[in-house]
Amino acid sequence: MSTISKRDAALLVASIRSAKVSGHAIAARTGGRDDAAMAGFLGGLESVLQHFLMQSGCFEAATALSAAMNDMPTDVEIARRNNEIAQLGMKARAA
Repeated sequence: MSTISKRDAALLVASIRSAKVSGHAIAARTGGRDDAAMAGFLGGLESVLQHFLMQSGCFEAATALSAAMNDMPTDVEIARRNNEIAQLGMKARAA
């Protein structure tokens, strides 16, 4: 069976949270904030990842994963990410 270190588990959770914020930021830029269509997929993914983390002894990461998957990003987080996306776009155009 595969395992994951506690450090890598924490990085996984942080990446998932970051991806969720990015998804909401992009949706806000295009006129929506609804990820309901992905609910079934995300619920299944959360279940599989939580089981894997728990089997690897990463109980804190498994709990943090639930929060990362289920908490809605704040408007401040979304605005900050939109600013980051805009800055990356300006850098890409300047290059």
